[in-house]
Amino acid sequence: MSSLLNPPLPDGDRRRLRWHQLYGSAAALALAEATRADRRLYVVIADSVHELERLTAELRFFADGALPLLRLPDWEVLPYELFSPH
Repeated sequence: MSSLLNPPLPDGDRRRLRWHQLYGSAAALALAEATRADRRLYVVIADSVHELERLTAELRFFADGALPLLRLPDWEVLPYELFSPH
């Protein structure tokens, strides 16, 4: 990635884009800057609920509340449990 303040964005040929080697809050900063430059829908997948919470807090900080966030946490339900996600 050339700059966190000007991250590469998906173009017409590439619908998916993967950023690598972003440490600490760098991923949230790059994502906040990308959404400022390009107002499309972004889907971000986190490794864990803890990572989701951290990324959400960082995005709220970097976007100053201007970025609508929708969190979809996993519903880890095993087949034999009495709880239904539906």
